[in-house]
Amino acid sequence: MEDHPTASAPNTIRLALAEQVAHEARTRWGDACRAVAVYGSVAHGAARRYSDLEVVVLTTDEVVAEETQVIRDGILVEVDVLPARAMLSAAGRVTPFWGLEADQYRVFAPLYDPSALFPQVRAASLAVPPVAFVQPLHHNELGLLEVLGKFCNAADEQDAATMRDVGWQYAHAAALRAALLDRRPFESGRTLWANARGRGFGLNALISALAEGPAASLPEAVLAVTRAFGIAWPLSPDARAGRRGAGMQSRPQGPKAAPGALSMPSASVACLSSRLGMREPSTSAAAVSIAATPSTFLTAAVMETVMA
Repeated sequence: MEDHPTASAPNTIRLALAEQVAHEARTRWGDACRAVAVYGSVAHGAARRYSDLEVVVLTTDEVVAEETQVIRDGILVEVDVLPARAMLSAAGRVTPFWGLEADQYRVFAPLYDPSALFPQVRAASLAVPPVAFVQPLHHNELGLLEVLGKFCNAADEQDAATMRDVGWQYAHAAALRAALLDRRPFESGRTLWANARGRGFGLNALISALAEGPAASLPEAVLAVTRAFGIAWPLSPDARAGRRGAGMQSRPQGPKAAPGALSMPSASVACLSSRLGMREPSTSAAAVSIAATPSTFLTAAVMETVMA
């Protein structure tokens, strides 16, 4: 947690503005305002000329969660207001986008925190058990397969522009997978590509090929990442057609069924393209279950409040 972010000019300006926001929050909610902090680039001391300002206000349970965005002094200011209990609960959740979400639970510049709530939020995020990453990894894998199919279609059509566009989508999902596997989040989207280069799994070569290489180099780079992850069962065209029909259906609710879960028969997995040279999956599981999960801490916190 950053109590004193680097005092660059953009950071200093935004921290002064954040102090005003914190004062306004305490005035508006009084004793119901339990803590206020800055997160994001300002908390890292990395704000630049056009950076926004992100502030989170933690409250008592009776305050309704809200998110506002305004322009103040030429700076985009985002203020998230939510109950402290909901924030603590959301900090312990893992979604497929955890690699870009977790930092906002771990790095803060506190402006008002008499009960030391933000260290508790950080501790909750750091204490997430390994089992919590299993379901998001399943979800991420199916997302990678979907993008991989689009990439292969573009490659078959020799559509260089689409190959590069979808290739970046694949690299983004792959970087998020690396974060889930390592259980080590990225600082932000601002540093994603620089950080991802050092995560292994062939990401450095893929990012270089996308940024600088010819389109002809992309299939091999994408394949290298796919193999590095051990993903070896893209859907065949026939299986895709079956999935659009009765193959993917809502799973009946039961003791082992997560809300919003979907079921996909493992029989529908096969090689998408013989050119990729991938092996068939070695699994006896009848289905892969994917649970729908929130993708932002505010959404997760609101859901926690509603369900409580």
